[in-house]
Amino acid sequence: MIEYYLYFFLLWFFAFIEYLTKRNIFLISISVFFIFLALRVDTGYDWPYYKNVFYAIDSSHTFTDLLSIAEKYTQEIGFVFFMSLLKTFSTDFQIVIFTVSVIETYALYRFLQTTSKSPSLVLAIIGTWLLFTLYFSVLRQGVAVSFFFLFIIYMNQHFYKRAILMALLSISVQISSGLYYILYIFSNIKIKKKFLILIFTISLFLGYFSHNISILLFSFIQNLGIPVLSGKMSWYIQGRITHVSTFDRTFVYFYSITMFTFLYLTWNTYKSKLMIRLSFFALIYIFVQLIFVDYPLIRNRLQYVSFIIQFILLINYFYNKKIISRFLLMTTIFIIVLSYYTLIITRSSALVFKPYQDYIRYGLFDNISTGDERQTKMLDMRR
Repeated sequence: MIEYYLYFFLLWFFAFIEYLTKRNIFLISISVFFIFLALRVDTGYDWPYYKNVFYAIDSSHTFTDLLSIAEKYTQEIGFVFFMSLLKTFSTDFQIVIFTVSVIETYALYRFLQTTSKSPSLVLAIIGTWLLFTLYFSVLRQGVAVSFFFLFIIYMNQHFYKRAILMALLSISVQISSGLYYILYIFSNIKIKKKFLILIFTISLFLGYFSHNISILLFSFIQNLGIPVLSGKMSWYIQGRITHVSTFDRTFVYFYSITMFTFLYLTWNTYKSKLMIRLSFFALIYIFVQLIFVDYPLIRNRLQYVSFIIQFILLINYFYNKKIISRFLLMTTIFIIVLSYYTLIITRSSALVFKPYQDYIRYGLFDNISTGDERQTKMLDMRR
């Protein structure tokens, strides 16, 4: 487990230096992030599933064969095609992990360099908070999020053809990422500040009917008769819309109220079109989170993007404050993130992450991976 804490404290060490001295050392921070992601072997949640898909692909397969594999494993054809391309270069599944890590790191580097005044601090937050839920758990979603970040950059630069390509690639590997683009479109709507409290109140009210709203919406989409959507909606509905616990609901309300208050009070402080749009994107997510409080899946999928954007806005706002204010903010965030990180890595279900297996020891040498064994134990615990 020492590898996880070494990674954690390296990221936060560079974050403290950058945020307090205002010296950009992001290239060093992002290098630590990339190495930790790219070298992992049989570590995390969903790698066995994608490993099976990867080894089911043969170099002689036609596009029709790939469609059959995508249907069999309920995968988007874009990601199956992506893995088939990688398999022409290597039959080792590690090439998938490495390439996905390159995409995720490059997109995050470009996005944070463009939007954040202290990219190392934002990376320290999301690189530890989202490490287990996104980067070590959902390969397709990580790629889709990365393409969306590049989409935002290209839209801001008026490279519309590149932006459209990123959107198509994103949806082709994870269809639920279409939600990002729906929120992005709505974030261009101009709403006066005085109406924000009204919309927030309505969202709170609708949250009490979240269970029924979720079922009605996804049943409607399922009944549209579009094959690729109907199959996915069936998967999303079954067992995934539920009445959440009191703790989960309370946390959603507390987080939403806190973040809404911050965005509302800083509403007129954003100058560039990009930051204004990102602030409204973060605000819309709060409304959606409240309305779909009983449907954690949709909240979590959107959170992978919104969480990052919200912390970019928060860090940027305090960046030019006095050093004492910045230090207190950073220390508070550090304690919260460290507590969460420790809680995740020490609980029993974290066995799929421990030990951290790297490619140098478990790929190039003869150390035997315990990944399959740990996955089996985790599944037994869930039964």
